[in-house]
Amino acid sequence: IQSKTISSLFHTINPIEVLSKINDVSGICEVVAIDCPPRAKIKGPLTREAERELHRDGYRVQWSPRLEKNRQDWMQNGERLWKLLKEKLPNTAIIETFPTASADGLSKVDISLSLSILHGRQSRKFYKDYLDACICAVVAKAYLSKQTKIYGTKDELGPIHVLCRSGR
Repeated sequence: IQSKTISSLFHTINPIEVLSKINDVSGICEVVAIDCPPRAKIKGPLTREAERELHRDGYRVQWSPRLEKNRQDWMQNGERLWKLLKEKLPNTAIIETFPTASADGLSKVDISLSLSILHGRQSRKFYKDYLDACICAVVAKAYLSKQTKIYGTKDELGPIHVLCRSGR
């Protein structure tokens, strides 16, 4: 987000391409918000503290698995992204977010998204991914001003940050 406008979107599942894009468009990047846990499986109790708290608040959660055989491809790829960004962007805060829960706080957000950046046949396949990415950018911006709600302060993988709901 530059100023109050989301100016470009791209789609990739390659962590190296994500890092390259961050380096290309942002110069100094203070925070990256990722819609994926830092690891594809947990070691502790049956479920993550942050996921339990989100579930108690009424959100449908894709639970982080404990067993190696249950690791989902998207979570494994997210783990690779986390590792790469932590290594290559050591001065950047990297946080986990949950766009579904953050959408409840969007009524307070003053950021524009030109629908023209969603133009094109390729974009249609990824609308939900693009909207989730925009919400992640909004959460990253809110994180900088300490305007996120934190789920799982003692979670083994770290907390999940979401936009504060209106009135909270």
